[in-house]
Amino acid sequence: MRTRPMRVGIGVVAAAVALVVGCGTPEQQEPSATPSPTPSATETSSPAPVAPVTGNGSVYTVRPGGEATAIHRHAIDVSGSVGEGVEVFTGPATDYAAEDTAVVDGAGQTLVLGTFSAYWTTAIQVVDLATEQVSAPVDAPRWCGGEGLTYNPCVVLDDTRLVRSTELGGAGLPEATIYVSSLESGETLAEYGPFPGLSMMFGTTDPDTVMITTTDVPSADPPELRPGTVARLDVTSGQVTPIGSHSQTWQPLCAIGTDSMLGFTQDGALEAAVVGPAVIGSVTWPEQDNPLGCSADGRFLYVQQTTEPSALIGIDLASGISEPVLSLQPPEWVAGVTR
Repeated sequence: MRTRPMRVGIGVVAAAVALVVGCGTPEQQEPSATPSPTPSATETSSPAPVAPVTGNGSVYTVRPGGEATAIHRHAIDVSGSVGEGVEVFTGPATDYAAEDTAVVDGAGQTLVLGTFSAYWTTAIQVVDLATEQVSAPVDAPRWCGGEGLTYNPCVVLDDTRLVRSTELGGAGLPEATIYVSSLESGETLAEYGPFPGLSMMFGTTDPDTVMITTTDVPSADPPELRPGTVARLDVTSGQVTPIGSHSQTWQPLCAIGTDSMLGFTQDGALEAAVVGPAVIGSVTWPEQDNPLGCSADGRFLYVQQTTEPSALIGIDLASGISEPVLSLQPPEWVAGVTR
């Protein structure tokens, strides 16, 4: 496809510090007794009507070249298989530490790309995957990205809205504010908070809902492993609904529906564990491999195999059966899995 010239390189999607240490088999998660944040809402304008997320998600790969780098989309189908790559963006190869364009997040037929400078966004653009149209850049200074122990997650809700937060992680950042922002203008549509110990946000099957994870102890430097909670946030009202609690060695991965969070603990191999009512089989993968995200319907987890031959592995969460779904040709790598 033809696009306006853009700089593309290795992206920074969310530089969250994932600290994982050994532990036993994950225990059944119980509902949290920790009070959930009760944020106040500041409405600056009314969000436009939204359509439900469609499709079963996408895998995005980056193929660096000598003078150019391309981002390809691989559609995920209902069986969890991954399709052939279709180029959605291309541009000159750059030094990602200086400036580059990378995948931020996506939902349905909407992909958001960020222009990053020194690991933080300066602008975003929306790609309509159905029409191959690319929007004009919208200023997004330090909306998404991260460096060191500090990071900002960004979650695409639909083709008009994105959820972001104030900076998370590091030391001295115990509370956070969540913003709903317009993808068309950059305008803040709603503001909620404060959220003590907010650590991450995740999109769900409902474009008006995100899952949030919090920790029971404010961030520290060096960072500490600590228990916390999982809750559901309605981005139209600010209502927070507790889902459950997690252990100090549990790390979140992706939402299953709107009432459960898939994560993992470690005991030699990495083992999946759910906070919420969703039920999964015995799901493990080698410690050296990288879990990346889930299909939109929450039935499949995707893990990048780091040993040769490099491949993306799909895991059926109900049965635990895994199989390669995409062969990667070095230096090709997976830039993200979106809903």
